[in-house]
Parts: sequence; structure tokens; C-alpha cells
Amino acid sequence: MSFKYTLNFSVIFALLVPFYSVDASEMTKKKVQKDDVSINYHFMDKDSIQKEEEISELVSKAFEIYTELFGGLPRDLSGDEYSEIDIHVKQGKYLGAKPILN
Repeated sequence: MSFKYTLNFSVIFALLVPFYSVDASEMTKKKVQKDDVSINYHFMDKDSIQKEEEISELVSKAFEIYTELFGGLPRDLSGDEYSEIDIHVKQGKYLGAKPILN
């Protein structure tokens, strides 16, 4: 059961990629409040912008599953819940994610 949730949650991170330089005219930002965390989307290209609604739904569902599975929102290394999360989305042949830890 937990593998299914982990797999589903991992799917969302396949869409997240590190911040790449992009023409400012192609980047669109969107801020959404989900529970006690602000989610800042950075859509890095036109293809990603067109899938904004689908990606937003997927992220929302991932947070619901994560909260149910782990009993709360994602936490930093000191155990405090994140108050803000940035998600950079870019269409590409090879998808992946790289966490940005401050």
C-alpha cells in the first residue's frame, strides 16, 4: 500500500526540474496556497504553461497523499514544515528532479 503512494508521489517529482535559464517572456509564475504551505509554480516554457491545470491538479493530489501518508506536510532537515515550496516545470525529453536545499 505505501509503495503505491510513494510511486504516485514520485510521479509528480518526475515533472519537476531544476531552474534553467529561459527567456523571461516564456516563464509564467503562479502562487497557490495549499493547507499551510505556499506553492510557487514556475512554468519555464510554452508547453508547460499549456499543461498548467493538469500539473496543478497532480501537485494538489500529491500533497493530499503525502499528508495522509506521512501525517503532515514536507519537512526540512530540522523537522519544521516548509512554509513555501518552489516548483520549476519544463517540458523535456529527459525528465528529472533536483531538490534545492537552502
